[in-house]
This record gives sequence, structure tokens and C-alpha cells, in this order.
Amino acid sequence: MTTSFGAQAGLIPGTLRLWGKVDVLASTSQFVAVRMSDPDAREELRKLKDALSHQEEGSEIGVALSSLGQDITEDTPAGERDRLIAGLVEVRLSDLDKRAKNWLLAYAGVVHGVLVALIPSTAIESNLPHHEGDRTKAPRNGATEFVLEVIVELPRLEVLAAPRLDRLLRRVGFQGLVLDALREHDVNLLVDSGLRDLMDSSQMTLTSIEGTITGDVNAITLKKHTIGGRIGALSPGEGGVSGRDFNYSHCPPGYKPLWCQKPDGARVPVKGSIVLEPVHAQAIRVGWTMFAGGATRREIGDAVAGLGWPMRDGSGRTLADISSKNRAAVMYATLTKDLAELHRTGTWPQQRSTSAPIREAGGHDLERRADGRRGVTIMGRLEVLQVDGLPWGVPLAVWDEVAARFERETRETPKDFGGRWSTQLMHYSPPFWTGGAWHRFMKEHTTLQLRSIPGGSANEAVDWDEAFTTLVASCNFRLAWRRIGVELLSQLALAGAGVQELALTPGTETDTVRTLRADLGTTLSRAHAATEAATDAGDLAQTAQHDGNLSAAAAQLARQEGYLVTARQMDARATALKAELQRALAKDLDQRADLRSPLGVGAALSRWDGKEDLVLRSALEQLGIVQTMRGHYDADTGEIHLATEATIRLSDGTEVELPLEVRLANTSNRREEGAEAPALVLAWVAGATFEELADKVGRTPFWARQTLADWFTAHRVDTMVTALLDCPVLVTRQAVVAKVAPDLLRMPFRTSDKKKLTATTISLLVGPYVDDRGGAWKAWAGTEHAGDRRMFAVLRAAGGEADIAAIEAAAGADPVWLAKPFGNRPPLVHAPQRGRRRLRPCPHADCSNAWASHVLYVPEQGRLSRLS
Repeated sequence: MTTSFGAQAGLIPGTLRLWGKVDVLASTSQFVAVRMSDPDAREELRKLKDALSHQEEGSEIGVALSSLGQDITEDTPAGERDRLIAGLVEVRLSDLDKRAKNWLLAYAGVVHGVLVALIPSTAIESNLPHHEGDRTKAPRNGATEFVLEVIVELPRLEVLAAPRLDRLLRRVGFQGLVLDALREHDVNLLVDSGLRDLMDSSQMTLTSIEGTITGDVNAITLKKHTIGGRIGALSPGEGGVSGRDFNYSHCPPGYKPLWCQKPDGARVPVKGSIVLEPVHAQAIRVGWTMFAGGATRREIGDAVAGLGWPMRDGSGRTLADISSKNRAAVMYATLTKDLAELHRTGTWPQQRSTSAPIREAGGHDLERRADGRRGVTIMGRLEVLQVDGLPWGVPLAVWDEVAARFERETRETPKDFGGRWSTQLMHYSPPFWTGGAWHRFMKEHTTLQLRSIPGGSANEAVDWDEAFTTLVASCNFRLAWRRIGVELLSQLALAGAGVQELALTPGTETDTVRTLRADLGTTLSRAHAATEAATDAGDLAQTAQHDGNLSAAAAQLARQEGYLVTARQMDARATALKAELQRALAKDLDQRADLRSPLGVGAALSRWDGKEDLVLRSALEQLGIVQTMRGHYDADTGEIHLATEATIRLSDGTEVELPLEVRLANTSNRREEGAEAPALVLAWVAGATFEELADKVGRTPFWARQTLADWFTAHRVDTMVTALLDCPVLVTRQAVVAKVAPDLLRMPFRTSDKKKLTATTISLLVGPYVDDRGGAWKAWAGTEHAGDRRMFAVLRAAGGEADIAAIEAAAGADPVWLAKPFGNRPPLVHAPQRGRRRLRPCPHADCSNAWASHVLYVPEQGRLSRLS
């Protein structure tokens, strides 16, 4: 026997009772709510009527509102008369919660097929008690709960209309509950400015903002003023310099805001002030000079750490306060083409964009970008510090070298096969034609992906744009290369490469590199010795001065100054040597010693730990493994077939092309539609678990569940697919599959207890899943039943009714929430009085048991259908 929550006593078929007061047709799709506590309610209602007269979406609501008396929002005898004529009844707080006060909450009723509500109750106060057993004691508001009940309970609700959102729901937390409910149930919001589809993220954001704004400025106008102000501040003004909008706490090196002290001791930036900070000049000069010389970002970070290079995170720290590794990361994010242009010319391009539907702001046309936002690029201007007539003291020749390095790095950034300077094993393979489309392998985070792109032909390649590609399959990047390494070793052994002598690249560094390393070591040692000698001389000068020997102190200070000059000279020479060494290493990369033999590459790959490795990357390029990579995905086996070739050079000068083939399991979440799905459906109908289905096809339980979900979605079961997959009743599974795919399964004739399966029962079982107009029901059958069944057993033993304390003691579970709704699921039992729970009467007239006491969380037992 199963509890049915479909029928409410005294209800006309096809109706629902809201707030325990108002009977509404279940097919009602329009709802309008007007605040009465606002003195402008009459005028706002008039504006809404006028606006709806010009909007097709709100024409039905406009007709209903036009029939209302002009005083219906007034708290006067005339207003009471108009509400009586319209058929609006009082709804009180106690109707929503018996523990609440008997205060007036709203007037509500159906007018010309539209549910109309006038709400005089406050939308701010927590005037409802929190739920029993809720340890968080979350605040509840009557007006919010009033509106939420309509959104959740009306299965075909399409539109909620309100004159002004900020006057309907004024508290941010309560407003968020309503907006989330509207979005979850796909209900549009209709205000005087137009229809809002909250499934659109940008409109949801704008509505959230508008709901918290008081006054007469709507969210779009506010957004337009805001972004217009930011654009205007960036545009060069008086003196050709931008006024502000460069984030004060993230000012670029060389710039800072002016600060003023407030009477309370707080320090705030002066509006519109970004000025030069000359103390950074030396760090900026050294940084760009080393960059132009080819030094690595880590070396640059270490060199300028002691010169005051600032962190751009608002913390006030410098590079000296973080580790060497983190300094390199900061330099990668800071030493950019934009910053170089700013330090050289004072020009700094800045993008400003918005998700609002705004096409013009601040006198600039906003262009639609690829991400859907509208924006504009403004060339901001800041002053440039001139040191000896040069921008930040950096010679023009150095700036030219900086630009050349950026151009070189851009050119060498991985495009097709990966760049020379990348330390990853690969980025892209060349595109190849297979299966009627262009494909390529690529690295994406920790995966090796096989992706395809539409268009082109076997004879005409298509321009590769990742935005238009489709993921075919993927696997773990590290494990894929390990498999390739093992395959390389295996093929080398089979080819007899272990017998034939392989050509090895010479194993020594060039004379230039060896000389530079030695010079650098000597220079660093001299710099360290000079620094220590300067420290000792300073200590001796301090001691002599303390003893009154001023001449000795002066002599030691002179010695200290000489040592400091020597230390600075050695530091400068070390910086130059590092840059020269870096250039030499890059130049001689192809001839470096530690490019391993094919055997060494195979061994290194077979135990590769996933870390970046420039040497191994270069060896793979020499062997041509990435350049010859091809493959396809086998949907029948769920495997990626990857094929490539390694070019092996033998000692006699000949080259051998060694084919390599590996098969990699597809571990992506992509599910293909194919022959697997129907077989899985039949096994699931027979009672197989997702774990058993996964074992059947050699995949994961998650894959099996998603494959079934995709199949049902394609066969008319959409929003209810989660509840169906968790349904434990086999006859329900069989009936639904037979309904949506009669060619796959025949409709069952009997239930599990051998009773005849009638057309009425089949409709009851199938209807909630195929007809989802009641909204999504979240995985009811996935809930644990054990505790609830123990509590129901206690209630049966007690004659159908017992105290909460007794139920909890006997069942070992918390019975407080039994009388509360859970999402779309109605309460399991009645609460005849405070502290007691009572089972519901069995709805079946031919049943010998008095109580509905079998717990089964499935939608066919809820309000989506009714037992006949």
C-alpha cells in the first residue's frame, strides 16, 4: 500500500488549494503580485497596466488588471468593496504556519483566469517562525513564503508579474529565494520594463541588482552610468593623462595613488590620483634590461627582488617577501607587452565590458565580444618618468630588444606542434583527416584530447579554431605518454635496435657555454666576498667610532664604500653573464648533449611523472613522434587508437621509421549514442544496477547512468529522468520504457504481485515521467527509506498516532520533519497537534489496512497524478 498525496479533501478535480484558502485551476499560468504597503501602489499598478497593454506576453494579465476597481489597493472601505467584487479573500500568516500570528498577509483570488495577489504584509521582517528542528534557525518571511508557494505548486505557471521587483521583495536574502525558484521552475518575470527570462544568466544578474536598488533608476540605466563613468575616467583628460579607474591596489610598478588621512585615522586614496613613484625606477630599468638580454623570468625576479619591485595584489609586499618560484610567476604575469608599452610611452590599453544589453556608454559604441559581453578598448594614458631623458632610464635600443623578444616569443608560442621554448611534451599534433572530419590531438590541462572540427574536405584543411571544435575522446596525459614510452621500448627491441648501434648526440656542452658558466661562478663569488668585506668594514667603523677613534672609523668607512662599489660592479656583470648564458643555451639547443638516444627517450617516457621537461620535449621533436601523431576513436570498444612514428638514426647514417601504436581508454564524460544504450536499457529494466551495467560494458557506473539518461532524454523523458533512473519499482521501469519505445519492450500485463495492470494504472505510472509539466522531481527514490520505514512501523504499532518523543525513542530517527514538505514532495504524515504525528488514511477503498504506511518516494505517488 502506498501513500497518495494527489487529492485534497473537498477540491474540485483539476484544482489546487493555495495557502489553504484559494482554489486555483492547475492549468493557471499567469500570476500578478502587487505591494499594497507602498503609498504609490495605485500609480505603480496603473503603470503596469499601461506597460502590459503594449506587450503580447502580458496581455492576459492586462485584461485581468483592467477589470479591477481603481481603489483596490487602498486600505479604505472603497478598497474593501473593490476587493470583494473581484473575489479576493484574506490570507493570514497563520494560514502558512499555525505557530505564526493571525496577522493579515495578503488578499488573493482568481480574476479572469489570472491569479491576483495584493500583499500589504512587510517583505522585510522575519514574521514567520523557523521550521521545527532547523538548527540554523533560518529567517522566514510571510510575503516570500506566500509567493514561493505559487511558484512551486502551480505546475503550469509561466509568468509572475509585478510593478517593481524592488518593491515586491526588498530584503536581499528573501529576494534571492524567489529569483532562484523562478529560475528553477522556468517562470518568467514580467515588470513594467519588460519580460525577464531568468534562464538567461545576464538577465538574472540584472534582475538581482534591480531588486536591491531603491529609487527610480533601473538596473540597465545604473549599469550604463557605471560603465560610462569607468570609460570616461580611462579616457585621457586634462594634460593628456587618464584621471583614474586603474585599480589603486593593483597599480603597475612605477605608479601609486595619493592617499589622504581621514579624521578617524583611516587612509583612503584621493579620487582620480595615480602618480609616478620614482623609487621604482631602478627596478624597472634592471628588469627590462635583463628581459631584453634574454634572462629568464625567475632570474629577473631574483635580481629585482631587493630593488623594491612591488606586488600588484594590494598587500604592500614586494618580490623580496615571496619565494623565488613565486617571483617567476609574478614576472610572467607582470612583464607583458602592455606594461612595456606603458613604461615606454605611457599608453596602457584597458578593456571595459558589461553583460547588460547596452550598446553605447560614455560616448563609445560597445562591440559584442566572443563571450557575449559588450565592451570597448580604451587607450589609457599615464605619465612616463624621464631619467636622463630616457623612459625610466631605459635606452631606446633596449626597448627595441624588448619588443623583439615579445615578437619572438609570440612567434614561437605553440601553434601547430608546440613551441621550441615550451617545456610541456606537446601542445598540438598536426591536423589530420579521418572519419569525414579534421581531427588533432592536443593537451588540455591534465588530459590528452582528440578533438574534431566541422568543415573542410580531405583535400582542403580547415582553419583550426578551438571555439568550434568538439571533444571526441580524452585520456590522462601522463598515462598516455607512459604507454607511448613502453611501446617505443618494445618496438626498439623487436626491431633489433638493441643490437645495432644507435647514433647519439655528443654529450658535452659547447666551449662557449662552459666558459660562461665558469665566468659566472667566479663573478658571483667575488660579489659575495665584496659584500661580506663591506659588512666587516662597517662593523669595524662602528666599533672605532664607539671608542672615539674617528680617523680609524673614517678609514673603515672608505674601505666599506670601495667594497660596495666592487659588489655592485660584480652584480651587474653577473646579470649580464646570466643573460648571455641564456642566449647561448637557447642557440645551441639542438646540439646539446643531453638529448637522449631512442632507448633513453623510451625509458624516460615509461616512468615520466608528468612534470615539465625541456630536454625530453626536444628529444620527442627530434624523433618526430608528435609531428606524425594520428588516430581515431572506436565507439564500439571505447578506446582511442593512437598511431605515430619514431625516426631512428643508426650509426651508419641510415634512418628507420619505427611505427608505434597504442590504445587508450576513453575517460571523458562524453557519451555516444549507439548500440550500447538499448541493451543497457533492457538490463536496467530487468533490475540491473549501474555498477552491473558498467561491468557489462567495461565502463564506469557514471558513464552507464549518463548513457541511460541520454537515451531517455531522446525518448520524451527529460526533466524527470533523474527520478526515473532512481525508481526501484520494476513494473514502473517496464511501463515507461514500453510507452516511449514500444519497439524495444512490450507493455507488461501484470504488476509484481500478479495483479492485472490496467490502463488507468499504466497511465498513473507513466504519466509523471513523460508529462513533466509539474516540474522536476529530484531523485526521490534515491533517498534512504530505512529510517522513515522504522518511524512508520512505530506509528502503526501505536494505532496510527503517537508523540514525537515516543517515535524518536522507538525508531531511533528524527520524526520532526515528517509533517513538513520536502521540495515538491508533500508531508508524509499529518500533525494533528503540536508534538504529535498521525499516519494518513489509506486512499484505496478496497484496502483492509486503515493507514497508508508504506514509504516509497516516487513521483507517481505525489501531486503529479491522482489515484482513481
